[in-house]
Amino acid sequence: MTADALLVVAYIGAITAFISATIAITQNDIKKVLAYSTIQQLGYMIMGLGSALLGGVLSPRHPCMFKAGLFLGSGSIIHAMHNALHHENDHATDAQDLRTWRDQEGHAVTFWTFVGVHACHLRRSPDIRVPDKDEILAGTLAFGG
Repeated sequence: MTADALLVVAYIGAITAFISATIAITQNDIKKVLAYSTIQQLGYMIMGLGSALLGGVLSPRHPCMFKAGLFLGSGSIIHAMHNALHHENDHATDAQDLRTWRDQEGHAVTFWTFVGVHACHLRRSPDIRVPDKDEILAGTLAFGG
């Protein structure tokens, strides 16, 4: 690809990442927050590809597993919230609304699952070097300037 085409791809990725992050911080539904966060990650990957970083192709490996763990954990919390609301005969409150979430006892399994997923996300595989968001941004700045 030419440098101009790569620049257009990088801009599209940057715009996608910015817009989806902006939308994510305005959401109250946990699944929407996670979905827009996933779109933001895709925008970073596209920006990395547009910056001619090979890691942009390899970047989905870890975030996909991390997002899967987050979606599963949030589903567990949503299920527990739904059961707690049902037990209180509160059928009007949305169990996915972050504003209504409160402390729930008995989520030790979900907590330790989140800890395990996060630990796996931090422990990158030594066989492949996957750039993180900071490296993609630095590569984009180096490519553009």
